[in-house]
Amino acid sequence: MAEKPQDPQDPQEVVLKIALPLFLGQKIEYVETHHSLTDSINDIKEALAASSMLSQLTNYSLFYGDVNVTEFDDFAPLQDVFGQPGKYDVRLAERAYSLKDVYDHLLRFRESIGMNFFDHAARAQGVAAGSTKFNRLKLDGVKETQKPEKTESEESKGVAEEVSEEEKAQIKAIVGKLIEPQETNIVEVASADSVLGLWKLPIKSLTLSQWSVPQIQKARGDLLYLTLTTLESETFSVTCHVLGFFVNRLSNANFDPSMKTGAKEYLFHNLVSALSPRFLEAVEGNKQAISQGSQFAESYLIPSQAAVTSPWLVTETQVRNAIVPDAFRSQVPLLSNGVDGADLVKDWNEEFQGIKEFSKELFNERLLRDKLINKYIQEFSLAAASTAVEILRGNITPLNPSEAKEDHIFLRNNIFYSFGVNATGAHDNTGGDEAARYCFGKDLATVRLMNRLDVQGVSNLLTCIVDYLGERVVCQAPVPGVFADQTDENGEPVDKIVQGYSHDNNVIHTSEEFNEVLKPIGEAFHLKSHKVKLESGAETESEIALSKDAKCIVGTDHRKYVIDLYRTTPLDIEFLDAHFDGSETSYPHKEASLRHDAVEEWYKRKAAALFKVETERLDKEGKLDGDEKPQVAIPVDQIVLNPDVFTGVDELKADQEDVREVSAFIKKQLIPEFLDDITKNLVPFDGAHLTAFMHRVGINMRYLGYIAEEALKRVADFEKENEEAIKKNEVEIAKKAEEEKDKKDEKDEKKEEDKKDEEKQSAAKLVPVRANMTALHGLAVQEMIARASKHVLRKLGKDVPFLLKPYLVAHFHNCLLGQGVNSTPEVEIDSSIKSLFSTKETSFTSIKPAEVISAIEKEVYARFRHSLSSNWTEAVKPLSLMRDIALKVGIQWKAQPYFFTQEDFEAKPAAPAAVEPKEPVESKKRKNKGKKTQEKASTPAVQRNTVFVADDIIDIVPIIKDAGYRCSMVDEIYETAKSHLNKGDAEIGTTLMTELISFYQQIYGSVNSEISSLYSTLAQFYTERGMSGEASIAARKAIILNERIYGTDSYETINAYIKASFFDSLNKDHASAFALNGRALQLWEQIYGNNHPNAVSTLTNFAAILQEMKLSKEASKLFARAIEVSEKLNGSLCDITALIRHRYAITLVHLGNYKGAQEQFTQAGEVFSKLVGPEDTLSKECANFVTQIKTYIAYNEHQAAEQKKQQNGKKAPVKAPVKTKVPQGKGKGKKNQTSASDPSIASKSVDEILQFIEGNQGLKKNKKKH
Repeated sequence: MAEKPQDPQDPQEVVLKIALPLFLGQKIEYVETHHSLTDSINDIKEALAASSMLSQLTNYSLFYGDVNVTEFDDFAPLQDVFGQPGKYDVRLAERAYSLKDVYDHLLRFRESIGMNFFDHAARAQGVAAGSTKFNRLKLDGVKETQKPEKTESEESKGVAEEVSEEEKAQIKAIVGKLIEPQETNIVEVASADSVLGLWKLPIKSLTLSQWSVPQIQKARGDLLYLTLTTLESETFSVTCHVLGFFVNRLSNANFDPSMKTGAKEYLFHNLVSALSPRFLEAVEGNKQAISQGSQFAESYLIPSQAAVTSPWLVTETQVRNAIVPDAFRSQVPLLSNGVDGADLVKDWNEEFQGIKEFSKELFNERLLRDKLINKYIQEFSLAAASTAVEILRGNITPLNPSEAKEDHIFLRNNIFYSFGVNATGAHDNTGGDEAARYCFGKDLATVRLMNRLDVQGVSNLLTCIVDYLGERVVCQAPVPGVFADQTDENGEPVDKIVQGYSHDNNVIHTSEEFNEVLKPIGEAFHLKSHKVKLESGAETESEIALSKDAKCIVGTDHRKYVIDLYRTTPLDIEFLDAHFDGSETSYPHKEASLRHDAVEEWYKRKAAALFKVETERLDKEGKLDGDEKPQVAIPVDQIVLNPDVFTGVDELKADQEDVREVSAFIKKQLIPEFLDDITKNLVPFDGAHLTAFMHRVGINMRYLGYIAEEALKRVADFEKENEEAIKKNEVEIAKKAEEEKDKKDEKDEKKEEDKKDEEKQSAAKLVPVRANMTALHGLAVQEMIARASKHVLRKLGKDVPFLLKPYLVAHFHNCLLGQGVNSTPEVEIDSSIKSLFSTKETSFTSIKPAEVISAIEKEVYARFRHSLSSNWTEAVKPLSLMRDIALKVGIQWKAQPYFFTQEDFEAKPAAPAAVEPKEPVESKKRKNKGKKTQEKASTPAVQRNTVFVADDIIDIVPIIKDAGYRCSMVDEIYETAKSHLNKGDAEIGTTLMTELISFYQQIYGSVNSEISSLYSTLAQFYTERGMSGEASIAARKAIILNERIYGTDSYETINAYIKASFFDSLNKDHASAFALNGRALQLWEQIYGNNHPNAVSTLTNFAAILQEMKLSKEASKLFARAIEVSEKLNGSLCDITALIRHRYAITLVHLGNYKGAQEQFTQAGEVFSKLVGPEDTLSKECANFVTQIKTYIAYNEHQAAEQKKQQNGKKAPVKAPVKTKVPQGKGKGKKNQTSASDPSIASKSVDEILQFIEGNQGLKKNKKKH
């Protein structure tokens, strides 16, 4: 009989008190787990597996009385077992092992000893994927949030009182690094931390034995034989038995499966512990190494449901760390694919569609469904990518080997593979292979949106795309029955397409039933139901909700599938009309369509305009006056688009005009707004950042050329405007100078007028137009070159065998970036390798630099409608461009110095095999005197006469584009939490926000881009609640996740560092804030190059913070550096540069350097006078300060002279240059100041000047973001 439940502490909670058996070897008698009635049996198993005491336990039964809980289905709710909430006594018991159970147990053992880290590295496409550098900052632990009530004296304390002397010393060290220009150390840039570098394996080897289990031994309970070698170099043969594990007497020559020594152990881990004393020591040592290496588990957790980026630079240490001897790894598939190997083969489509059809009425059901959908998409992408690479390497035979290579198709493990070319002829008239390649990408983007929409009644396919140096493979789980021939009653073939255009039969099919389920998709994409008529004569009988090119098929599983979703937005007709004509210089294809982001933005603005019109109408009619407001209906049928416009004949003129309006919307609205945003705010750090920015606002990359040109126009307009202002103001300056001669005695009358002027707003715009637009132009040009290089490499590498691809990549880069070292590079291929390939396959070796340059120029013009300058090869930043190409193509370079000029190359003609830096040592070479350099590796140098050689390439990684899933449920929870907070329900809102982390981790895993975004959101949330310590922790976790997912030098990582710096600053951890922001500055200088426009504001803000900390000396250095950078970017005749000089002068006053301050105020005043006029507030301030400081200096000099005369016994009458009172005996001596100095200058004291400049008066009003 089952026992009655005891009273629970929580009436809605199920508490399980689980009694533990003796065989576990644990000192405790039971564990407790807490659940809700809606939790499943699987949740109990996961809770037990998460316990360190029970992590090795895989094979067991749970009994509630006589009821075997584990016999229920894993997803059965606890309500089916226990019926009601309560506290239940449950007993854990051992269970006989089966072969499957042994397989699962051994896989768990591998995971527990860390072999899963190396397994993941071995499966990864690329080397050192998922590394992190955050822990190298060695930050202190996050300060705990404190909320004591502040006294008035504490509130009056400034930043300086919050910073300890130790923190100030750390900050000074960081400032020193920021000021001193440092050469990029590529090995240091590339080096990063990974768990592989910390983990030591606790055994030498574990493999399946050479002996198979004979039938007679199977009857006696033997399941499997293993061979174990311990750290003590002892080898044991182990029997996996139905009752557990024991050492047998098997040897290489003799078969004797009887027990050798000891007793059976139910857990394999316990057996190994008994055999090897060093085993547990190694396990504990690994745990300690990880805990010391990072305070955050996110640094080493394996990304189970997300792909991570492989770095473009790899050190030899990273390569070595991933290589460990493990014979068992090749046997792991035997364990993980089932006892008969059948688990390897999956019906991907059936399982995926089955998961999507799971119930989602209850919260737990939705959670489970979303978790499985995301997991399945990721597993599909990884499996498909692995096979796609093997296809491209020639290791898999196609289904149609007799056809041309580009027409080859493959079907492996129920995944269909084809090359991204125009194999069906569907794009013969719109660009052929180029059009097909583009459309496959657009189809994937729509599938991603379809997964997000989750429309019921219609199914889309699991899809991913793999690009691998020149070739694109499209991977899909096919529609059931699509490969089977279907015939009608007369034996004629039946068209499988139910709705959509059939190219083979030149028919556009329509289906009312199918069209109904497609309407929600059309509405989500703002598409108009329409008819289509083609020039070929094909036309629709009725209206269709999606494009004619969307093929609708009913599978043999009776589900409705929609494929070929590349046209869910209309064509960018304005662009195509201007740039596609089919000529040699034409845009490559006619399939260029609008982005969904652009259509969505257009829709919002049109809807807002219609809403305004409707509300105005209702207001005029007086219908908005009452208490009950009427609902405002927007005619959404007026803001829909026909996706097939400009592809057929006899089209409605209104449809064409609507599409032209959206197409023109990009140039008329989106691009100018994009340029305005970058002008006033942040300039992207690299091409990836620029791409993400453009895509987010709906701008296609084909507009890069136009954006580059518009950026230069803005600079020219800005310079012209400045020139006109300067001419006008120079006249005013001259006029004022004449007037000043006549008004020398009217100073007292001007005092009141000056005070009024101080309150006026300055006309200085303080917008870095020149710096930001010039930087944007440079970024856009480099991005065009990098993208063109990718396409050129793709075309060159199409027929190059896998073994020769590194030679092609190295030669291409020598032609593009290495002309400064060798203008006629040659490819050196070992004769024994070269003889294996045909002349066509090695033809790339004859390519000349001029041909590569010309090919890139043609690609840039064709794709971006931009003509590169004649000296563009000299203007590019070699290392930055090298990185951009590597990230786009998937190249992993060896981390070592690369020299792009003859002078540098001859100074160090051979590039040594680089090692990661340990401690810097003083260089003994004269030319490096005073600098720190890294010790040279002792490995032999690679002799070369070009910048790059094939051996520099560590790996070429496939670029995987998947249809990643984003759960809508967690967004709903987030909005619910915000709603509670807005209503004042702080407790409920905060609880929901905190629980979001658990929900995200269940759906996406612990290492995922969605998790990193959540931590950033939570950091802001915690800050708004005054939980600054929690905010800092969340922000630091976001950094680690961004580093691992996107790369240690990605723009996402840089932004994460900047945000974390802000949160640490709010938490009053100023040293950490400086370190984090310093790392961000270092990163963007590495990927962009020196003098990024954002450096000006960063250095200035750093200096201002240092000033508040009373570190004026360090602040002055940063102000000086900011001025230097600003002059290079904005020019010396710029209001931003002048404003920094203004602030620099204040710091110099603090330091007592009045002559320096006078000089800076003078230069700033001259600039302000020329740009905004001599009567502007800032111009007058500077002039006033110059006068006062000049007077003050003269007074001090006079006082000093008088003191000197008095010391020499000479008496002279004191004649002060101004009316001032000199305090007697009150002033204390300071550095650079005279003890008798009087701080009053004219009508203001120095303190008043500082208060005026730093405080709440005129200047503060003029502070703008720059």
